[in-house]
Amino acid sequence: MTHTKPLLMLLLAVVAPSSFAFGRASCSDVPLQLIVAPRLVGQGGISGDGLVIYNNSNDPAFNGGTLYQNGVNGVYVRFQICNGTNDFILNLTSTRQTARYINLDFSVELAAADTTDGALDLTGQQLHQPLEQINEMANTALYKNGQFMTCSGMMLNALSSTVSGGNVWYKPATIYDPVVPDCNGGTGPDLANQTPNGINTSPVLIQQVDACTWTASPILDSSGSWYRVGVAETVKTGGHASAWVAGGQYQMPFSYKIQKLNCTP
Repeated sequence: MTHTKPLLMLLLAVVAPSSFAFGRASCSDVPLQLIVAPRLVGQGGISGDGLVIYNNSNDPAFNGGTLYQNGVNGVYVRFQICNGTNDFILNLTSTRQTARYINLDFSVELAAADTTDGALDLTGQQLHQPLEQINEMANTALYKNGQFMTCSGMMLNALSSTVSGGNVWYKPATIYDPVVPDCNGGTGPDLANQTPNGINTSPVLIQQVDACTWTASPILDSSGSWYRVGVAETVKTGGHASAWVAGGQYQMPFSYKIQKLNCTP
């Protein structure tokens, strides 16, 4: 998503046990639960699948949201510290019985997709996605007064016979590496940011509530009006070749609560 390392490395980190060489020491990534706040479909934004409901009347902002708990029916949600990335990773590709997902609501378009060059217009679509990464969330050195700005990305599945996938990014150029480690720029992120003439995507604000709890949500973009996400699609150009093409920008707010399991503040 946002790392220089291939996306396959993310999946390998999920399925392979974390350990150091020769068994001299072992390392365990931090198991978490994620609560996705409820959101009305049709207004743009990320919501949960509604399969496991978080009921807590003392937590009105998240009451009625969707709960994803690491280790339950194949859900993977952890801070990946053993590979040195310190990233928050949600991976629902191994969920059993009923497949789980987060829902991306593309109802509100802010900038058009480059359909001339083959991108698919996502306006009005609801996409069920199993993966999300939030960079460096467990990196305590980046926090100041209990918070910091970072980037987040989601890998899209194939969208059509000619669009093999893509990425959805909250990653403005203002936080490209080295401002936030591994929030790397490049052709894909630049297209998501509509560089050079468009408005950059929103960064994600991480706030640490206590020793066990964090919240994550995008902030308004530089226009002060939208929670802006950008899409870059991979369009087939012939044979096995493909190219990044701008997939548009959309209103995409979300609100997450992330908690360590078996943790007392």
